Amino acid sequence: MTLPPPLIDTLRWDDLVRQGRAQLPLVAPGWTDQNVSDPGIAVLELLAWLVESAGFRSGAVTDRERRILLALAGSTPRPPQPARCLVTAAGDPGTVLPAGLVLTGTRHGRHLPLTLTSSLVISGVTLTVLASAAPSAAADGYRSGCADLTHDLAAGRTVPPLGDDPRPGSALLLGLGLPPAGPPGPLDLFAVAAGGLLAPETASGGAHHSAVTGWEWWNGAAWQEFADGDADDDTAALTRTGRVRLRLPAALTMTTLGDQSTGVLAGRSRAWLRCRLTGGRHDAPPALAALHPDAATAVAAHPYSSALPVPAGAVIAGAPPPAPSRAVVSLVVTASGDVAAIRFDPPAATGGPPAVDVLRWTPPSGGDPGRLVAGLTVLGVAAGIPGEAFRLPAMWCGAAPLIWVTEPDGTALPVRAVADLAVAGPRDLAATFDPDGVTVRFGDGRHGRTPAPGATVLAAGTACPPGVGAVLPPMPLTVPDDERTAALAGPAAATVRTTLLDGLAPDQPAEDVGELAARTESRLWVHDVILQAVRDAGAASLDDLPLATVRALGVPERAVTGPDVERIALATPGTALWRARALPEVDPRLPGLRAAGCVTVVVVPSLPLARPAPAPGLLARIRAQLEKTRTLGTRVFVTGPDYVVVGAEATLVLVPGADPDATTTAAEAAIRGFLHPVTGGPGGRGWPFGRAVHRSEVLQLLDQVPGVDHVDGLVLSCEPHPGSCGDITIGRTQLALAGTIRFTPRPAGSGS
Repeated sequence: MTLPPPLIDTLRWDDLVRQGRAQLPLVAPGWTDQNVSDPGIAVLELLAWLVESAGFRSGAVTDRERRILLALAGSTPRPPQPARCLVTAAGDPGTVLPAGLVLTGTRHGRHLPLTLTSSLVISGVTLTVLASAAPSAAADGYRSGCADLTHDLAAGRTVPPLGDDPRPGSALLLGLGLPPAGPPGPLDLFAVAAGGLLAPETASGGAHHSAVTGWEWWNGAAWQEFADGDADDDTAALTRTGRVRLRLPAALTMTTLGDQSTGVLAGRSRAWLRCRLTGGRHDAPPALAALHPDAATAVAAHPYSSALPVPAGAVIAGAPPPAPSRAVVSLVVTASGDVAAIRFDPPAATGGPPAVDVLRWTPPSGGDPGRLVAGLTVLGVAAGIPGEAFRLPAMWCGAAPLIWVTEPDGTALPVRAVADLAVAGPRDLAATFDPDGVTVRFGDGRHGRTPAPGATVLAAGTACPPGVGAVLPPMPLTVPDDERTAALAGPAAATVRTTLLDGLAPDQPAEDVGELAARTESRLWVHDVILQAVRDAGAASLDDLPLATVRALGVPERAVTGPDVERIALATPGTALWRARALPEVDPRLPGLRAAGCVTVVVVPSLPLARPAPAPGLLARIRAQLEKTRTLGTRVFVTGPDYVVVGAEATLVLVPGADPDATTTAAEAAIRGFLHPVTGGPGGRGWPFGRAVHRSEVLQLLDQVPGVDHVDGLVLSCEPHPGSCGDITIGRTQLALAGTIRFTPRPAGSGS
């Protein structure tokens, strides 16, 4: 249970005076004159006022002080995040919409900025066919082992791009329609991964831990790999939402693929591409919710940007970069807002003022002023007073804005953003952002330097409108006709048509101190919550709980208990586990012995379907995650399950009229399903670790198969050892797996 905050300010001045006067007969019996005019009573009343004031100040903890205290517990407020969406563009093939281009959406009469987070190349290509192919499908002319996914994906259903059981050689086939001019060059495909229980835990990026995919194109006779550098895949082997950029070869033409009489792809003349699993394996079958050509992500935000006139008398220094490019821009602005001096410097490797986008630079000429269009904003001119504050033009979101100042002599100094000025020294040029999202506050001279009088304060960052929510179609989009767009995208942007495809994530407002405190409390009590969930279920491990229940639990920062270890293993970034079981005092190298200080974690993915087993890369990633969270002195081993292959042989006595073949097939399927490590077991969540296979349970299962009257002569065997009439013992790190099943049907009433 939580500790409630102490109530300190509970006594008022009258209460304190009354209690103090009540003590006088005990501590000073000779003090009989207790009138208000008595000097001693005046001192008592003064002390009561001091105590009441101190109690009030002690109980009045400000939000700033609460944030400082929560920071000591390792919690900082989450910044606001803009909504993310997916947009597509149409226009002349080869047109490039650069990253940072701001589109304008209109919703309920309100303009909404949408900024591209990556460049988008318009290809004019259409995606008309999508299919999955097994490793043997190509050799068979795609008559078998090939599934057409086009209609399912168009209907909004989730599809398995590499099939339900991907193996090396499994592939995703894409049939493209090319523009009349032929392959346009770069093609941007955006894949949207589906969520669910088996979706990989969110990772920061990088390749898949085990699976390796490659992109190929069909030349009319054979598949050819894309050349090095012509395929940039950010989807981690189709497990993560991301972009695939392919540079289509000039030899790519419209042609047929596979057998044209009975093949799944017969009669379809397309430009064919495929993504093939070349090595390794997935933890779970990848699932796609959408696949769009000529698409890119955008955020409901816009960068700070300014178009500043530069007077003819302004001092210009440094080497102006060719626009558009990035450079360090130092501005000296007068109190009236005029640019007095400007300096351009190349971006610094480390430290120094930040580099910003210089989109257009026109120097003053003769008596005509120049003009600077850059990704920065002027916050104002410092007065040099303690605790000086400036206001951003709009609420920031995402990463905190970058602040720097240019002193009157032209020296540019970076400003260090801190969570609170209490951590800044008197010589630190530091600033903090107030919770309102627009106020930038400098130090008072003791905690943080004050900017020099006349210094120009500059900022670069991203702003977003409040209360956006999810950005969903339909929403008309336009490319604005302004100076920034013209400088960034050129005249071709005027002919581009943009469309909102779908929303990816709603916006998230800044976390206030109450939400921060609740999150901190939840994080600190996550161990108890996990243990309570196990106790409530009457279980010994999280492996005994439904996976959805486990996923809803928080993730502890330290692996203190067995359930902690299991939860951390299941939450390893970039993995998609089905089961994890922690076995304290078990060393897989010493079976049957007690190993003090050791923990063995047995992990089970859902692939391969017939015999799920973790890939070496999966084991290495989980091991690295647990190594960071284990307690001191604990040795952690991560391994896959050791399977006990269980064979079964019996005679099935059928009820009159039962089909022998159908009944035998159903009985074998029931046994294989019951002994499956992922979907089997009494609870349907996989065979429990260490649980014996009881002969009576197998008999009961077979008796429930339609068409079976009773079972004669059931023999269970632990392959490759001979069978017996008893139960099959399973070790702590072992799981049962169905092996050879031999059932002999016998009509009812016939002899043995």
